[in-house]
Amino acid sequence: MAGILIKIYLKNGNTYKYQVDTAEQAREHTYEILQGGYRSVNENGVLTLFPPHLINKIKAIPIPDGKLITTENPDEVSGT
Repeated sequence: MAGILIKIYLKNGNTYKYQVDTAEQAREHTYEILQGGYRSVNENGVLTLFPPHLINKIKAIPIPDGKLITTENPDEVSGT
């Protein structure tokens, strides 16, 4: 299934992931996670909230055959 994978990296080393359909949804979800933290519900129905200060990074990764995330202002990365 095509889409965009949202992957949340916590400072304790755990990662959580889920899928959205569009780049717009990916932008909205990553913004909301950075503002309010990440809410996880496990298979037993237990809700856990990870506040923003426990989040190390968030990635939005295009799934094969999914739409790429595009921008008019691409980044350039360099090391120091």
